[in-house]
Amino acid sequence: MKRQLFFSKTSRPSSQRGIATILIVVLIGVALTATAIGMMHSIRSTQEKHIAVHAVTNAQTGAWAGVEAFRRYLDSKGVEGLTAGVYPIELTGYGTMQAKVQSVNPTGTGGYRIEATIVNVQDAAHASAAVGVIYEVTPSYGEYELSGPLNFNDDLELTSRLVLDKPLTINVKGDVKIANANISNLQGINATGSVTVVSNNAVQLGTIHANGDVKLSGTDATATEIKAQGKVTLQNTAKAPLISANGDVFHNASTNTMSMRSRSDITVDNSGNHDFVSAGGGVTINSTYKGTITDLWSVRTIINKSKNATLVTASGEATFDCENKEWNGFTKIAVNGTIDSACTKLLPPLEPGQTVIQNAGVKVDVMNPVSSFTMPTLAVDVYPFRAEANYVVSYVEGKIKVRVSNINGLEDGIYYVANGHKICRELKSNGDCNDDTPTDKYVCLGQSPSEACLTYSFKSFTVAENASASISYQDLTTGTHPSKGYFEVQGAGIAPGIWWFDGSLIFSNGYNNGTILATGNIATSNHYRGAAVNYGAEPVIYSDSVRDETKRTTPYEEICEVIGTGLNNNEMGHHLATYKNRFKDQFPTNLCNKTDGVYIPHKLGNIALAAGGVRPSDNELGGDDITYSGGDIYIKNNSNIFGIVLAGGYLSVRNNVAITGYVSASVQGPARTDGAVKNITDGDIKIYTDSETEWYSPKTVPWMGADPCQVGCGTPLPGSGAKLLWSRYL
Repeated sequence: MKRQLFFSKTSRPSSQRGIATILIVVLIGVALTATAIGMMHSIRSTQEKHIAVHAVTNAQTGAWAGVEAFRRYLDSKGVEGLTAGVYPIELTGYGTMQAKVQSVNPTGTGGYRIEATIVNVQDAAHASAAVGVIYEVTPSYGEYELSGPLNFNDDLELTSRLVLDKPLTINVKGDVKIANANISNLQGINATGSVTVVSNNAVQLGTIHANGDVKLSGTDATATEIKAQGKVTLQNTAKAPLISANGDVFHNASTNTMSMRSRSDITVDNSGNHDFVSAGGGVTINSTYKGTITDLWSVRTIINKSKNATLVTASGEATFDCENKEWNGFTKIAVNGTIDSACTKLLPPLEPGQTVIQNAGVKVDVMNPVSSFTMPTLAVDVYPFRAEANYVVSYVEGKIKVRVSNINGLEDGIYYVANGHKICRELKSNGDCNDDTPTDKYVCLGQSPSEACLTYSFKSFTVAENASASISYQDLTTGTHPSKGYFEVQGAGIAPGIWWFDGSLIFSNGYNNGTILATGNIATSNHYRGAAVNYGAEPVIYSDSVRDETKRTTPYEEICEVIGTGLNNNEMGHHLATYKNRFKDQFPTNLCNKTDGVYIPHKLGNIALAAGGVRPSDNELGGDDITYSGGDIYIKNNSNIFGIVLAGGYLSVRNNVAITGYVSASVQGPARTDGAVKNITDGDIKIYTDSETEWYSPKTVPWMGADPCQVGCGTPLPGSGAKLLWSRYL
């Protein structure tokens, strides 16, 4: 019987072992393959990401290079011909670059604000980057050379004592009134208006050049020369050896002249002797005149009313009239017209040595017109220099905010003032420093180490225009911008550096080694002492003392080493040790090279006080780019200012003040009405300008926005100054 094969439907376990092994191997292979593929994908993805990051980074780097390249273009070329549009930027190695200019708008202070987008495209990397920017471009005229120690863009009143350390000139856009003043070393007065001097003692005025009238009266008011486009009047014992006027001249003084010329009429009285008289009009000799005129020339009639006058030579293109027929005091008279019949002594027969000629063919050489005095243009605007300050102080949401820049021991950034003196990152609700954000830095030193020295008040202030110069305060209405309020600094002094205050400012006692800029008004009182950062320091100048230059220190000693020379006196000496300890390591790094022990002068560093400006319309400041505000400076009551003073408004200096730099009042805001006190110096005032060093100039300041700059601007620099105000990625 044949055997049959039997096939079971279920395999035995032993028969499946080979298949299971194969399946395991297959699954492991698939897993390994998937892992390998995943790893390869991940690596490729990572590589692509790195490539993309590198591409974007390179594109962004190129965009920022374009931002700087466009800034440099604006810096060198300005905005001439620049309008909204697309401008290519060619920089090798960065890709295709463009500056897309959206707007070019004037700032109101002679500059422009440019809004643009800088785009960089790198085709090979398939990447691009765009940066939105805002530039501010200001015309660059270099530096101003202030033309005189005192420059005023409105009327000036000088009373009491003014001491200049060397012969210097005062410039005034307006009228000058000098009453009972004792002035030393005045080289001259230039005025676009009139000059009036009333003196009860000797006063030397130098050369007076006025576009209006000039009048000198009283006791020994003396000018070296007078040049006036209007009239000239001398009375009493006033003296001016040289007189030139487009208008009439009336000499009713007992003093002599060497040359008295007018394009109009001349009248002489009193008893002075005159070497040369020339009139484009007529000449009148009043009855009370009893002096001698050596050489007289007149286009119109010569009228002699005096019996006692002496005329050596008189020449005229018209006639000669007499009112006293007995007059005979002449040597030679020559006229083109006739001799008045009342002049009986001028008719033949004449006495020996006398000559009278009619129809003489006289031609008078009339003087050229007196030229106009042009007031040097100087704008004062502190706003463009906010970014230059080490400390920018403002009042925001109930707190005094300080933006700090370039100060050793503090990172650049925003801080707040706690308890009126300490610098903190954050404040508690009670005004103390937040314990989590402490610093060991301060804005100032008060009368004691823990006392407040910087405060803010939501009020304005007014300084009385009288001898007391007292300060009164006025509440501001709700909703008024905090910059209309005022800060007050009192105590030993502020931290050394450049300060910018958004508001008005009152300085009480203390000694401040700092350049101070304020958007509002500034008033000093109560023995205030302040030195510009480039100046250094020296002992205080009291009313009964003179300046001691031998004790002057360097700006490195004062700003970088904080030796506090100005505090080393009987008034403030007890603060000196605390002041040094508090600020010895809080020095401005942009002014101090500690490695080499060198001070780095700053373009603002010659300025001790500057106030006023046109508020920009950016989001932070909220101005209108047009309206000028602030700028009045009041220096009074035993104050010493070691540096230049720049008032954008009016300047008042009273009651024992010493200033070792030039001063200027630009009056760019609203003008005060006639009759109101405008610019004034009153009391014992000393101006020292022989104070220049390798770091400090008493008359050089940076360009501040005069457009166009016309006079006293120094050598213009090519192009403009451009800075980046704002930027962000788009």
